[in-house]
Amino acid sequence: MGLLLAVDIGTTAIKYRVEEANNNRTLLSKSTRITTYLVGAYATQNPTKILEQLKKDIVEISRNYSNIDTIALSTAMHTLIPVEQEQLPQEMFLWSDNRSAKVIDDFKQDKEKSRLFYQKTGTPIHPMSPFAKLLYFRLSEEAWYQRVTEWLDIKSLISRELTGETVVDYSVASATGIFNSHQLEWDQEILSFLMLDEKKLAKVVHPKTRLVLKQEMIEKLGVSVECELLIGASDGCMVALGSFNQTKSPLTITLGTSGAVRLLSSVRTLNSEENTFCYYLDEEQWVIGGPTNNGGRVFEWLSELFYEDKETLFSKLSDLPQVPYLVFMPYLQGERAPLWDSSQTGTFYGLTLQHKQPEMIQAVIEGVIFNLFYIFNQLSFSEKENTLVLSGGVFNNQVITQMVADIFQKKCYVSSQTEPTQGLKDWCFLVEINEIDGEYYEPSKLKKEYYEEKYELFCKYLHTPVCCKP
Repeated sequence: MGLLLAVDIGTTAIKYRVEEANNNRTLLSKSTRITTYLVGAYATQNPTKILEQLKKDIVEISRNYSNIDTIALSTAMHTLIPVEQEQLPQEMFLWSDNRSAKVIDDFKQDKEKSRLFYQKTGTPIHPMSPFAKLLYFRLSEEAWYQRVTEWLDIKSLISRELTGETVVDYSVASATGIFNSHQLEWDQEILSFLMLDEKKLAKVVHPKTRLVLKQEMIEKLGVSVECELLIGASDGCMVALGSFNQTKSPLTITLGTSGAVRLLSSVRTLNSEENTFCYYLDEEQWVIGGPTNNGGRVFEWLSELFYEDKETLFSKLSDLPQVPYLVFMPYLQGERAPLWDSSQTGTFYGLTLQHKQPEMIQAVIEGVIFNLFYIFNQLSFSEKENTLVLSGGVFNNQVITQMVADIFQKKCYVSSQTEPTQGLKDWCFLVEINEIDGEYYEPSKLKKEYYEEKYELFCKYLHTPVCCKP
C-alpha cells in the first residue's frame, strides 16, 4: 500500500505529514513558512510563490517517500485570488484584509438582505469573506473587476496545477459568503447582486472527491504513478474532525495567530444574531463556531512591547499575579466574533500606577481567553460536552493552557494529533483511534470565583457603548 501525504496550507505555514496506513504511523512531519504582506488595511500573499513552494517541498519529500499515492489537501478559508487572462496570479487576499470594511458596514444597513445572505451561506457578513472583497471591488474598481477572468482560492489554484481540474470543495466554498450551503452550489441571487458570472468561479465538489494527478505533474513531483489528489476540506473543519476522532469531544478551540471556537454538529445551525458561522464538512457533519482576530498575535505584540521580540513573553509566565479589577479588551486587530466590528480597538480598564508589567501581562492573557469564553457562550453546547480539545501553537505554553481550563472550568486536552492533517489522515485511512497521545489539564476550583468575577467585568465593558472605540 502506498503512502499518504497530508498537506495543510494555513495563513502562516504549509504543514506536511507522510502517513503509513498499515502501521498507522507518521513517517515525516515538517513545515514551511509563508510570507504575508501587510500594508495598512491590506493583507495579501503571493499564490504563485505558495504553489511553487508546495511543489518544491513535495519533490524534496518524495525523494525519500516515492510511493506516495494520495495527496490530501486542507487549506485556509476566505482566500480570494483574481486571475487575469493567462497571467500567473501574484496576489491573494486573506481573511485579515480589511479594505472592504466601509463597504460591508454600508451593506449591513440593509438588514433584510444581510440576513438573507447569511441564512443562505452560513457565513457572517464581515470583511473577512470573499463576498465582502468582491463587493468592494465591484463598487470601487469596477473596470478591473469586470476584466478579471477568474476568481479562485488557493485550493482551486492548486487543484488546477496538479490535476488540470479547477475545483474547490463544499467546505471551503461554504466560507466564501457566496455559496448556498442548503443547495450545495454557488448562490445565483448573490452572484447576481455581485454582477459575477458563475463561469468565473471554480467548480464545487464534495470534500472527499479524488482527482488523478496529471502525468507531467507525477513525473515532476516524483510521486507514485497512481497518485491522486483528495480535495479535502478547510483547515478549521479538518481540525474539528481530527479532534473529534481523537477524543470524541465535539468542542475545539484553536489559538494560533488568530483563533476560533468550534462545535462539530450533525445539523446545520445558524445563530439568530447572525454572529456565528456554520460550514459544511460532510453529510450530517457541520462545523459551527466563531472566529477571533485576536489570538497569539496579541501575545506577540505584548512580548515585543516588553521584551523586543515575539517569543520571550512565553518563558516569563510563571507566578503571574491575580489582578481583580484590571481588565483588557484584546481587540487590537478589530474583531470578528463576537462583535463583528472591524473598527474595534484594544483597551485597558482599571489601569493605575500600581499596575506593573506582570499585572498587565496577566490581564492581556485573560482578555484573550475571556473573549474566547464569550464566543463559546454564544454557541449551543450541552452540559455533557465537558472536554475542550485545544490546538494551535499558543497551547504549547502550559500556563496559558491551564488558564483556559480554569476560566472555562472544563477539562482541556492538548495533542499534536489534533491538527488539520490528522483529520485528513482519518478520512483517508478510516482509522479507529485506540490510544490518544496528549495531555489533559484539569480546571482548578480555587480560581473559579476569581475568574467568574473578572469575566463579569469583561462582559460589562464589552457591552459598554464606548467600549474599545477610538
